[in-house]
Amino acid sequence: MTNNNLEVTSPRYLVMQANSIDPEIKASLEAILDYDNGCINLKLVGHKGPHGEEYAASGAFLLTRASSVDNYSTWLSVSQFRLTGELPSQFLFRDHTIESGATYRYSLQQFNDAGIYSNRILAPDVKAQFEDIFLFDGDRQLKVRFNPKVTSFKTVLLETKKNTIGNKYPFIFRNGAVAYKEFPISGLLSYMVDNDEFFASKKDDFGYEKWENTTDVDDENITLERYFKLEVLNWLNDGKVKLFKSPQEGNYLVRLMNVSLSPIDTVSRMLHNFTCTASEVAAFTTENLAAYNLLKLEDINQK
Repeated sequence: MTNNNLEVTSPRYLVMQANSIDPEIKASLEAILDYDNGCINLKLVGHKGPHGEEYAASGAFLLTRASSVDNYSTWLSVSQFRLTGELPSQFLFRDHTIESGATYRYSLQQFNDAGIYSNRILAPDVKAQFEDIFLFDGDRQLKVRFNPKVTSFKTVLLETKKNTIGNKYPFIFRNGAVAYKEFPISGLLSYMVDNDEFFASKKDDFGYEKWENTTDVDDENITLERYFKLEVLNWLNDGKVKLFKSPQEGNYLVRLMNVSLSPIDTVSRMLHNFTCTASEVAAFTTENLAAYNLLKLEDINQK
């Protein structure tokens, strides 16, 4: 109303406050422990339409997890992906960075270019348990099931001892910034520990189809064992940071050094034991897992 008693009515707007947005994808998130391979498989179970067909999905999605380690107080990103008119049931993600004894809670969120995230689609909690030693580089995983050994486990500290003439006892000096784990690893190498081909494919990496029909079982096994152990030897020596995990020692980001193979004479050197020394090079955090490509959080907008 103006001073001359003129009135103007503005358009009316409806203002609503939305605390959350439901995702458009019609699917459930499923988390299943793979005990033998030390990982958790995450799958989408697509909802079915009235005629039994699965609803296709499009959009950008973020997969996160929380754990009992910090009482589920922090959601950490483990993967992001985009679907374009695809069936949700085709999605599969394996989380190799789990720690034995921890319970994990996974969620799926849909998001847009404006940075708006939907409500979480939660999977039932799953407890991580496994029994073997695993080495993982972000693409390949080596399972050490036969004769796994960690013969020592120590924290390396930078300390010096100084004896003096005028004192009965020595002085101990320590560099407080240096403190990392170091331990030797050993085990028996055999392609039979890689039945699910998490480390190498018999067909793609070794050309197994060229000689798998041989009637000489000994020759076939010897050849495949040779291919496998040489591939493992090169992989252990490639200088990349790897994730070491075991139920007894825990999870560590390590560099492997002093790698060697020793033949087993009782089987005509068909099998070899490997030994190496693992040195911790970074803390086991999500940021470091991503920095060393053990968790691959690519920018999906660049694909």
